[in-house]
Amino acid sequence: MYSAETMTMTQRDEEELRILERKILRTILGPVKVAHDEYRIRMNHELKQEIGEDIVQRIKKQRIKWLGHVWRAGEEAHIRTLMTWRPSGLRRRGRPRSKWMEEVTRDLEEKGVRNWQRKAMDRRLWRKCWLWQTPSVFPSILVYKEMREPQQNRNKRVKGTLQRAIII
Repeated sequence: MYSAETMTMTQRDEEELRILERKILRTILGPVKVAHDEYRIRMNHELKQEIGEDIVQRIKKQRIKWLGHVWRAGEEAHIRTLMTWRPSGLRRRGRPRSKWMEEVTRDLEEKGVRNWQRKAMDRRLWRKCWLWQTPSVFPSILVYKEMREPQQNRNKRVKGTLQRAIII
């Protein structure tokens, strides 16, 4: 999903991406064996259990991460200037295209994030905004604080115990 964080998507684009992802996953994972010499294709809910979140959710998550990165760059940064720029003059006839910023703020509103400009400036708060779902393909990681308990032995050397991350 190279540069997916800069994409704007219509509902049709989102559905086409989901269809393509399911087609590719069915090819990769193969059919399910039902009985001796009898197979069937995987159903959508089985694919969802295998991958966790779909491609559209991952793209939305990437867009939100990118928004925080750009917002923290500062007002004088070129990318922030381009993001907030409003062109002057007449626009084309018909319905205007959806803007990237509007889509990302809509994604944040769907997730219940309020006052995103303030939260984007603090990385810790911003991380909570886009960590709404963890895909099931990745293991859950419990990280314990690094604790060192100095113990001196007869040779005056310092020994320490270190707790590590446990993957379950």
